[in-house]
Amino acid sequence: MLLLKVTLVILILEIGERTMCSASGSCATDGDSSPVNLPPSSLINSTDDKKCTYQLLADLTNMEFLVVNCTKACPTAERQTVVDGEHCIVTVKASNETEEVFVSVGKCNRGSCIPKDTRDCRTVSLPKPGDDEKGDEEEDDEDEEEDEEDEEEEEEEEEEED
Repeated sequence: MLLLKVTLVILILEIGERTMCSASGSCATDGDSSPVNLPPSSLINSTDDKKCTYQLLADLTNMEFLVVNCTKACPTAERQTVVDGEHCIVTVKASNETEEVFVSVGKCNRGSCIPKDTRDCRTVSLPKPGDDEKGDEEEDDEDEEEDEEDEEEEEEEEEEED
């Protein structure tokens, strides 16, 4: 009897989440959801202090990172969980715009991404491949120019002291 009640509660939660997401038109259903839908260039690989890796998607509109999978891959072949309460991606759906995806956001709980009590559907802009590299090159050029200016100032100061 208890098993029947638990099954019923889980079924109601699943149906409720799908109904809420389908009403907005932007959230995905489980059939559309998969981390492989996200281009690898849009994901950030993160490593913790134990050398375990996991992937993040930057949600720049909300200024936060979303965990792609609530488990980490560790070098010892064991799986560890991401910190409970971290925001994660429950479902992903492609947008009509190539640089955007619709995501349903949940929270990590014991290695699973659990949908929130209130619907949290977001449109996340994906970075274009090479966007970050251009920014890095510009920053490097600026750093080099600043270093050259600093060196010139130091040389002038040394000449004045002599």
